[in-house]
Amino acid sequence: MIKKVTDTDSLSGVSSPLLPLICGDFLYPYNDTDGAYIQLDENEDITAVLSLKNGSATVVKMSSSVDINEIKIFLSFSCVTSFISDFPLQFSNEKTYNLLTCVPDKKEENGIHNLSVESGVSDYKSVYGLLSHSGENFQNWYPVFSKKINNGFAEAVYKNVGGVFVSTATATAVYNDTAIISGVYTSLDFRNQGYASECVNGLLNQLYKSGVKKTYLWCENKNIPFYKKQGFAICGEVYCGDEI
Repeated sequence: MIKKVTDTDSLSGVSSPLLPLICGDFLYPYNDTDGAYIQLDENEDITAVLSLKNGSATVVKMSSSVDINEIKIFLSFSCVTSFISDFPLQFSNEKTYNLLTCVPDKKEENGIHNLSVESGVSDYKSVYGLLSHSGENFQNWYPVFSKKINNGFAEAVYKNVGGVFVSTATATAVYNDTAIISGVYTSLDFRNQGYASECVNGLLNQLYKSGVKKTYLWCENKNIPFYKKQGFAICGEVYCGDEI
């Protein structure tokens, strides 16, 4: 049985690196169906925790008795088109990514700017423009992301060169002392100039000042050398899919 979570106490036993995403979906929903859910077995023990956000899902395994088929049916009926999980859901287009982690520390900022309470809509539009390859429209993205920034549930930095936003790094979920970096992007015309490294370091510096103790991200094999240079190390795997 899958039922909706009504308070964060139901999530207190979750130790997955994906917990900040689930809590973010619970605290900052896009619509009425968004939020956190738990799957219970016949003894009413929690076997999985999952969340919905604007057509995407995050799934965390809590027990070996998790009912994968029930979760897949639930995602289908919820009109979910993409997912990330800490265990295989066995969809045909599922891909495996490396999960990396590091402990944020104080970094040299090198002229990196932060999105903050004082940032105007134009700044958000410029950062969104760098991240818009994700497919989410600005009208949906801005109200939720700016609210997260203002409440300390997200962090974002950017590099401005001659008035042009050329690179950004964002942590879209910060919960307690854990953060997830899910957006690092540099414009094609400004690559191979160290801007992405500056933004990642600037973001880690901002997370350090915010009290974050552990930061996670996932990436393909080809990007591992870049993140290792920023202090990250492989700690596991996550599973992603779209068009499910």
